[in-house]
Amino acid sequence: MAISRYAAAVDALVSLAQADSTLTAAAVEIVDGPPVQQQYGTTVLYFGWTGDEDSDLAGSIQSSYHDLGPSAMRDETCEVRCIIRAIRGDNDMSAARLSAVTALGALETAIRANVSLGLSDVLRFEVSEATVNQARDGMGLACELDFSITVTSLI
Repeated sequence: MAISRYAAAVDALVSLAQADSTLTAAAVEIVDGPPVQQQYGTTVLYFGWTGDEDSDLAGSIQSSYHDLGPSAMRDETCEVRCIIRAIRGDNDMSAARLSAVTALGALETAIRANVSLGLSDVLRFEVSEATVNQARDGMGLACELDFSITVTSLI
């Protein structure tokens, strides 16, 4: 029986983002997992992290049998939690918001160009939801897009 596609899906998303020319041109930093430290003046795309420093949640895996018998296949839906943080050391929320939304748009465009990202058994990757948060502290401000990428597979 095939194993879950979750690990391969996260690796494919990280590789896709690192190779994307739009994200590279916008100087978006790509991080697999939670940050080591918060950086001001940057836009960062995290895969497998919700943005909550008190949570280790990276995603979820759900599966059910597609058919019966010894060679039965499973329908699998994985959710990869992600966040884009556009953190600025100034007071320009509009620029932070535009940076975050532009990064999400570039990622979604790259996914739509190859919805399986070349993984066997994967039917599609899709951005399935997003929440926008804006914050300000003594060092600057941030716009955060907390979102999920759903990976649908038949394994």
